[in-house]
Amino acid sequence: MRFFIALYLIFIVIPCFGSPEDCFNTGLKYEKLALEKDLDANYMQKAQDNFLCAEKQGNVFAGYKAATLSDGGVAKEIDSTELKRLYLNAANSGNADAALIMSRIVCGDKFDACIDPGSSKKWMIESAKLKKCEAYNSLGYFYEKGIDGTVDLRKAVSCYRSSAACGNKLGEINYKRIEKLGDFSRIDECI
Repeated sequence: MRFFIALYLIFIVIPCFGSPEDCFNTGLKYEKLALEKDLDANYMQKAQDNFLCAEKQGNVFAGYKAATLSDGGVAKEIDSTELKRLYLNAANSGNADAALIMSRIVCGDKFDACIDPGSSKKWMIESAKLKKCEAYNSLGYFYEKGIDGTVDLRKAVSCYRSSAACGNKLGEINYKRIEKLGDFSRIDECI
């Protein structure tokens, strides 16, 4: 009987045990199983639990993985304060995707009515520096629409061009569209 109780505690109650690497790798295995089983919710939840276990032990990327499962609606919802903390830690550790997500989080619900355009721009720039093509496109939009109060079409063209150059299709569309608006033979650097 004690053996079965021990197994129950190890595999059901305690989502993971061991080093951060063990927890993270177990999370990856559950995530892979879930993808093979049409996003099986049980496996996704176990993946998230293991990622959170690894994050609590210092694996910042595991925290990012747990947050994306929550945001994607395939595992339990993480409250917004904790979600922001997980993305912020990942962004501060050099995760380009997390930096781009942070640029959206600090804006609030609507990018065109951004709550904190300065912080949003900072995170987009961080993401672009890490060669995230989508970040260049977001910066192009930021400059084109003057989200921070100043329209800068030269920078917008540069950002859209950079986005297109690294393979972002929306960046390519935006670059072709905005290029028709004027003479941009001299443009400013995007970042």
